[in-house]
Amino acid sequence: MKHATLLFAAPALLALAPKTGGTAEAERISFRPTEGASVTKVFTNTMVQDLENMSVLMNGEENAMMPEVDMSMETVSRITVTDTYGKLSAGRPTLVRRTFDDIDMSFGMEMSADGGLGGGEQQTSKGKGSSPLKGRQVDFTWDEEEGDYNRTWVDAEARGKEQYLLADLVEDMDVRRLLPVKDLEVGESYTIDLIGLVDVLAPGGDLKLEMEVDGESMGIGPGGPDAAMMSNIRRMFGDMLEGEATGTLREVKDEGGQRLAVIALAVEIDTANDMSEMLRDLMAETAQEGMQMTLDRVDAEFTLEASGELVWNLSKGHVHSLTLEGDTAIAMDIAMTIDFGGQSMTMEMVMEMAGALESLIETK
Repeated sequence: MKHATLLFAAPALLALAPKTGGTAEAERISFRPTEGASVTKVFTNTMVQDLENMSVLMNGEENAMMPEVDMSMETVSRITVTDTYGKLSAGRPTLVRRTFDDIDMSFGMEMSADGGLGGGEQQTSKGKGSSPLKGRQVDFTWDEEEGDYNRTWVDAEARGKEQYLLADLVEDMDVRRLLPVKDLEVGESYTIDLIGLVDVLAPGGDLKLEMEVDGESMGIGPGGPDAAMMSNIRRMFGDMLEGEATGTLREVKDEGGQRLAVIALAVEIDTANDMSEMLRDLMAETAQEGMQMTLDRVDAEFTLEASGELVWNLSKGHVHSLTLEGDTAIAMDIAMTIDFGGQSMTMEMVMEMAGALESLIETK
């Protein structure tokens, strides 16, 4: 009788036993906010860099009067936008109404020189920036024939005016390109398109930042680029990043009544670009009267090794938060010919800076 009881009870006991095997259910991690939903997003990027190496050659020779330069710089940008979404089509919003709530940038540089000509000098530059887009509203409307978004002012009286402010704005401030293209199980990894990282490091496209600087010029070295430019990854490299980035679905959790997918990020970037065309206009503006500067080469290299996590709101279908921290370095190799007062001189400058980068996204 006891054996019979155990025999009939066995199926019930098995049903109550915890599941230790089988296939986990794959998660669909996608952009799918409801029509009419509004999301406020705050992007904060901080880059701190110190000068590691700087050398200058005049006519192919070292200048004994060139001082040893020590320099550090910090750039912080904070961009807040509120997006209201229209209906979705093919995974993208057909309309995004964006309010540029706040656009701020701060910059600081400290530089000292030891030995040579100018030795003992110290220079501190501080700057702050904003944008005429601040407080404005822009509609991004999908044009199926053009395969791109049309950008127009929400304010009817402003339409047709200040079109330069709308040029090169980027609709995707949802980091959609960081998402997997297939459903994932916990523990599964996927490859991230590196262009998606540009939307993190330089969100929103060209926001027409205007800098105000107290003190001296922020140029780096004789004939060097504007220091603030060296923090603008989109302007320096655009969509030309090279390297590797991966995401791994670490867990799915419930928090505050929402289901959140936590994706671990790992990034390694090592890329280079010829910035000659970009800097030619800047060189012409900074040249003294009667001086002509010809750029022979401007090669820039950017490296980043970083990790962090992307938290995606599965319940609402949009980004919840993002953190990315890592070590970064920028190297510049500049060669130019300077004609002044009937004399010609060649100058070559190599500069290497290294430091840390932190990117944050918060939503409200």
